[in-house]
Amino acid sequence: MTEPTRTPRPTKLFIRPITRRAALDAARIMKPVREGRSYVMRFPLGARIEHLIVMVCFVVLAVTGISQSFDTTRPAQAILILLGGLEGTQQIHHFFALILMALAIYHIAKVVDGVLVRLQPAVMLPGAADFAHALQVLTFNLGLTKKLPQYERYTFDEKFVYWVTVIAVIILSLTGLVMWFPSIATQILPGSAYLYAIAIHRWQAIFAVAVMLFLHLYQVLVRKQNASIFNGQMSLAEMKADHPLELAYIEKASTLAEAPSLPKSVKFAVEEVTVSFPERVKPIKAQPRAEEEPAQAAQLEAVENLAATIPPSGDAS
Repeated sequence: MTEPTRTPRPTKLFIRPITRRAALDAARIMKPVREGRSYVMRFPLGARIEHLIVMVCFVVLAVTGISQSFDTTRPAQAILILLGGLEGTQQIHHFFALILMALAIYHIAKVVDGVLVRLQPAVMLPGAADFAHALQVLTFNLGLTKKLPQYERYTFDEKFVYWVTVIAVIILSLTGLVMWFPSIATQILPGSAYLYAIAIHRWQAIFAVAVMLFLHLYQVLVRKQNASIFNGQMSLAEMKADHPLELAYIEKASTLAEAPSLPKSVKFAVEEVTVSFPERVKPIKAQPRAEEEPAQAAQLEAVENLAATIPPSGDAS
């Protein structure tokens, strides 16, 4: 398998705002590097615990929910029996749904506090750069360019998975409550809302499972083999390859953590990198060894003599 070649190009200058909290966070992230290690702390413990709870809830809800939706299939029936029947499966589903809804409320409160109180940037909001990055990746995969996007803290596909998760949790929570308390829901909503809730709940869950399996898990665990959300660590080489703008920013910002005064912004340069693959090498046909040549020559001569004894097709009678 041929390995891609990354060729540095002239550096490009970037300017980003800086705050005291951002400088302190950058110093915390870069602490292992200052201690002589080759990785940074990409995710704090709280974020890793939050992700772990979401992951466990997602798996349990997917298994219990899909087994109820397709209860006529043999795999679903086996799961229902294993979990104590339909009623037991529903109780497990409702329990983990409540945990996920509580975590969603906590996450929303944390985001609001970070953006409005702590004045942290809303890094998960999609912007024009994300659409440009998606287009650039598409043209790269089609072979129309050799340049890959230079990402900051999150890539466009990571933001896409995040918002798919957020929207899925909202929709599944609302439709799930209608299905859980139909008598109360139909006092407020028309009776058909219950049927619509069942259909929307099912297909939204299937879509979320598909995105997680075929996009998120493949990108993170198969293609990138990135375990930073579990151990919090990402090597400097991985950061430089996947998040060069964030690495350059935190390297610069971390040096200002102890400064008595901070500038309004920091400047940092990042090398543009082009990726190219070597041309495919045609396999060389193996030549016969010297000791095999006489035997092959004898076989060829025998075939030629046999062919000479066969009359042409026109002479056959």
